[in-house]
Amino acid sequence: MNFNEFERLKTRIPESISHFRDIDKDISKLPQFIYNDKLIETLANCTLYHFFNNAQRSDSNHSLLHLLDIKFEFIIENQRGSTILGIPMYANQFLLQPLDPPRFQTLNGKALESVLMYPLPGTNWEWAWNEWHILMLNNVDENGWTYSGTSFGSKRWNSSRYLGKFVRRRIWLRMAERNFSTKVAADNSISEENIPSTINVFPFKNQEI
Repeated sequence: MNFNEFERLKTRIPESISHFRDIDKDISKLPQFIYNDKLIETLANCTLYHFFNNAQRSDSNHSLLHLLDIKFEFIIENQRGSTILGIPMYANQFLLQPLDPPRFQTLNGKALESVLMYPLPGTNWEWAWNEWHILMLNNVDENGWTYSGTSFGSKRWNSSRYLGKFVRRRIWLRMAERNFSTKVAADNSISEENIPSTINVFPFKNQEI
C-alpha cells in the first residue's frame, strides 16, 4: 500500500465512528481526542494492522474494502482516589455515587454494569479484536490514565497524578467488523476481574501512538 492509498484509507476511517452522535462534544474534554487528525491516523493504523495480520485468510471476501466496513467502539473507565507517597491509590470503589459517573460508561454517558453488556453494532457483526485495548494516545500515563482535580466534568486532564488529582479515567477501544461469511461471531468473552489489573496495551504503543 502506497502513501496515496493510505491517505484514501484515512478518509474512510471517520465513518467507523460516525455512529457516535456529537462525538466531539462527548469526548473533546479528554486528551486522547484533542488532536482529531492523530486519532484518525491511529485508527487507520489499527485498520491496516488488522488487515495485514489477516492477509493469509482463505476467505476471498476478506478484502480491504470489506475491512473498511468496520466500527470502533469506546468505553470510558472511571476511578477516584489519590496518590500517597508516590503510590497511586485509585479504585472504582471510591467513586461517589450518584455524583460521579459509573465505573464503566459509553461515550454518550450511558452506564455499563459490565463490559460484557457492550453490544455489537448488529446481528451480522463480530469483534475483530478478541479483547478491549487501552488507547495510549496523547497526554496519558504509562497505563493510559489521565487525571484531573475533584470533578469528572473538568476540562483539564493530563498524565500527572500529583498535586490534588483525585479523579482519573481512561479509554478502552475495540474494533468490530461486519461479518460477510457464515462463520460464527467471536465470543465477547472478557474477564471483568482482569480489566483493572491486566493491561491490554494498544498494539502501536511502541510507535508513540
